Formats: sequence, structure tokens, C-alpha cells
Amino acid sequence: MVRLFEFAIDTPRVSGALNAVSPEPVTHRQFQEALAGQLKRPLWLRVPAFALRVALGEMAQLLVDGQRIVPTRATTLGFKFQYRRIHDAFTALLGITESDGVPAEVFFNGDCPVCRSEMTHYANICANSQSKFQFYDSMKRPDEFVECGLRREHLERRVYLRDAKGRILSGMPALVYMWSKMRGYRWLSKILTLPVLRPLSTAVYDHLVAPSLAFWAIRRAVDRAPVRHGWF
Repeated sequence: MVRLFEFAIDTPRVSGALNAVSPEPVTHRQFQEALAGQLKRPLWLRVPAFALRVALGEMAQLLVDGQRIVPTRATTLGFKFQYRRIHDAFTALLGITESDGVPAEVFFNGDCPVCRSEMTHYANICANSQSKFQFYDSMKRPDEFVECGLRREHLERRVYLRDAKGRILSGMPALVYMWSKMRGYRWLSKILTLPVLRPLSTAVYDHLVAPSLAFWAIRRAVDRAPVRHGWF
């Protein structure tokens, strides 16, 4: 969209309206199939067209029939689309892949015994396989994500993963991504990406597991802190 704005500004021949759409329109079903394929998730629930028409009336026309708009004037004037196909656009937008030889980085709360034990276990698996991950105690690197607005208190509460392209995942999505690349845990990642279990597992992690472990780690750190006695 921004590139089309720039093209319209920089091209004197442009006048009037330009259709800001891709040159290869797809149906709603094709869009959903491409999205589900990129995210590697099942596509099984369909809403019948008549149900949408009953529920939305005339507003359903946009979803059911579509408009099949094409950017004829933009392409005629010489605009070059970077992603002509929906699959290419989704791959660029959502694809998370490792670059050759560059490992993904996992940051965890090393003050939490459970987290430290679990990540040590994963590190041992990766050391004996082709999985490319490096594990770091985020309590020793509290400023690692400061440019993203994440402070020490954020790193205390969640696990973070940064892939080879610099993209960041946190919480359950980070763990699921890591399990999907790890021998012996791929089955778990597939189960937790099912339509019902995915939001459920994320909610359990966000509202139960992560807060509990973070609170335990903070309490342990406080209990281990030296007590200073003053003289009065």
C-alpha cells in the first residue's frame, strides 16, 4: 500500500483513483485455504452462504459474492507488485524460518528452577540433534529487548524466542514453535495448534503457569537476598 502511494506521488501520469488490490484476486475460500496452509492449521468449519445472507442481509454480499476488483490502471502505468499471489504474500508476512547456520534464541527466567530445568533439558536435546536453538538466562541479560519496550519484569514472566530474522514470539506461541522444531516434541506442537486447544493452552499459560512461576522465582530471589543489619 505504501509503495503504491509512493508510485502515485512520483508518477506524473497518475490521476484519479487507483485500486489498491492485488493483481490476482481470490475467493474467500481460497484466501482461507492459503492462510490455513501457511499457519499449518486445519480448515474444517464452513459457514453456509444462506446463513450469512439471513444474518447480515445486504451486507453479506461483500463476503458471499465479493467484488473482484483488479488494479488495471496501476499495472498499465507500470506499477510492479512485489507479491502478486496470496501464497507469496502470506509467506512473506507470516513465514518463520531459520536462516542457514543462524540459530533461534530462547530467553527464559533462570531464577525459576522449573524454567531452568526445562530449558536445560531442551538444550541437551538440541545439542544432540539438528535443532538450531541457543538458550539464555534473561535475568543475566535484562536489557536484551529494551528496544522493544520489554523490561526485566516482562522477561521474568514469559519465555521469549527470537528467530534468525529478528522476529519475536513469547509465551505459548514461542514454546509451540520451539517444540515444532525439536525431536520428540513435534507431536505436542501439533496437538496444541488444534482449533480448541490452541487458545485454551495459551490462556492457561498466560493466566496460570507463567504468573505462578514468575511469583515463585521472585520470592526465591527475595529469600536468597542477604539481610543487612544496621547499628543505631
